[in-house]
Amino acid sequence: RVHGGFSSAFPKVQHSNMKLFVDLMSQPSRAVMLFCKLNNIPYELQQVSIAKLEQRSAEFRKINPVGQLPAMQDDDGFCLAESATIFRYLATTRRVSDSWYPLDAKKRAVIDRALDWHLGNLRKGAAGYFAHSWLLPKMNLPASEAICQDSLALLKRCLKMMDATLSSQQFLTGSDISMPDLLGACELAQLKVIPFDLSPYPNVVRWLRQIEQLPPWAEVNMVLDKVAAKSVAPKSKL
Repeated sequence: RVHGGFSSAFPKVQHSNMKLFVDLMSQPSRAVMLFCKLNNIPYELQQVSIAKLEQRSAEFRKINPVGQLPAMQDDDGFCLAESATIFRYLATTRRVSDSWYPLDAKKRAVIDRALDWHLGNLRKGAAGYFAHSWLLPKMNLPASEAICQDSLALLKRCLKMMDATLSSQQFLTGSDISMPDLLGACELAQLKVIPFDLSPYPNVVRWLRQIEQLPPWAEVNMVLDKVAAKSVAPKSKL
């Protein structure tokens, strides 16, 4: 399920002037955009080019001193970074389905656990493999074969675990879609630039195709799809 009832336990105001700072080739940036579009959360798109190192500019560091994407600035000037933290904040302050981040402590803990797992495992493996096998060589920057292989091994362990989880449920945390699904799908979609074969993980393939059918997916991933179509990298045999 993608939708559910609204929770009224927290005061929720429909803000209108939030600025969202993203790079459309950034996996977590696209995940936050998807969340906003699926929940009709208005935002003003502010594109920051990682390739041009715009995230390191003095101007952007006023928004996020760490210089990473995504980041947001709410209509009252409040700034926030880290995709999972942005998700939790928006789920708490906007009118979104309770199923995204339930008030029930145990259900919420399951989503928090999946978010933490994603950042320390799938994100680390997939992004590390993507960076050292494709991105850094493409930018004529030094890549590490050791990091590439370690990241690939972690990625495969994560995919095996996800495939087992998805063999008995529709989404990563149960019957309802949640932010870990968006983060995970955007992470794996990035790998088609290489490309990477997901066929050994049929439940992951089924799940990813389901996420890709969400109405905003094509729009949010348009830039990624163009890059993937132009990529001339040989098919990975790893």
